Amino acid sequence: MGKTVNSSVNIRSKTGYSGLVTGAAGFVGTHVSPILKCHDDCVLGLDNFNNYYDPTLKRACQVLLEKSGIFVVEGDIND
Repeated sequence: MGKTVNSSVNIRSKTGYSGLVTGAAGFVGTHVSPILKCHDDCVLGLDNFNNYYDPTLKRACQVLLEKSGIFVVEGDIND
């Protein structure tokens, strides 16, 4: 997992900004994360994949984000 996180959060980005997007596989996170990544910002996603929305849809969003170079960690910000 370490190499995957490092590739998503490139410390040598042009802007120098890093962001943790919580709820990354949800509606807002799925749209915000790629925009941040397009600006050469470092983006790491976090989502607990709860069933508030269809978990299958969230997993599909996770795959799309990871294809864009955004790694999504499964976890809860409250832990």
